[in-house]
Amino acid sequence: MGGEWTVNLVGAGGNGSHIAFGLARLHVAMLELGHPQGLNVTIWDDDRVSESNVGRQLYARADIGQYKAVVLCHRINTFYGLNFKPKIVRYGTSGQEKGRCSLLISCVDSGASRRMIHHTFWGSWAVPDYWLDLGNDEQKGQFFIGEPYDGQIGHLEAELQRKGRPSGGETKAQKRKRLELLKAEDAKRLRCVTEWHPELLLETFQEDDTPSCSLAEALERQSLFVNQTLSAHALALLWNLFREGKIKHCGGYLNLNTGEVRSIPVRAVK
Repeated sequence: MGGEWTVNLVGAGGNGSHIAFGLARLHVAMLELGHPQGLNVTIWDDDRVSESNVGRQLYARADIGQYKAVVLCHRINTFYGLNFKPKIVRYGTSGQEKGRCSLLISCVDSGASRRMIHHTFWGSWAVPDYWLDLGNDEQKGQFFIGEPYDGQIGHLEAELQRKGRPSGGETKAQKRKRLELLKAEDAKRLRCVTEWHPELLLETFQEDDTPSCSLAEALERQSLFVNQTLSAHALALLWNLFREGKIKHCGGYLNLNTGEVRSIPVRAVK
């Protein structure tokens, strides 16, 4: 897949820190295999490293008190000679995230954060080409890559309902034909996490995002390797997309208790 991939990684915690280092490895591998530019990565997180992060996330005691995004970017850039960029703001609050990107990766720990991401882009001209979301609890997790809805169908349907001559030089018959084509294409679109799990969009949906005070407390709430295992599956999916230009599955469910991973075949969403 030619051209530079602009990637916004939202969240630099349990999943995000593992994904960040995986993206660096993907970038190096892509260049080695002849990709002209690789990945242009920005990491968004306004949180600082705490004592409870050390051991479960990819941070050391010396990092405590520093911004997670800055620590990750500095460490990755120094190790790999790259130019990952940190954004020390909460994603969705600055207006800077409105620029179109190739891939949005959300590693957030609350339903409110996913709702914000969904509502920021859904039906927008700045919709990312792909949205990869990772989420987990103590022993289970899921990951989905989808193509967010860009709103063309809704805009065209609204235009056809208006009285008078249509704008843009097309007749209503031509616009209806274009609407049919758009709907046929939309039927092939990879569904996003908020379509697989619409309950995430409910204001009443809550997840436990209370910070832990210590590593021991954090480990009571999440298995030590759930983030690493889940991130590895998500990164393998991205590798297939970058290397082959296609994927056979668009996500899956992980259960560390049983050792099972149930993948979602692409054909299941068509």
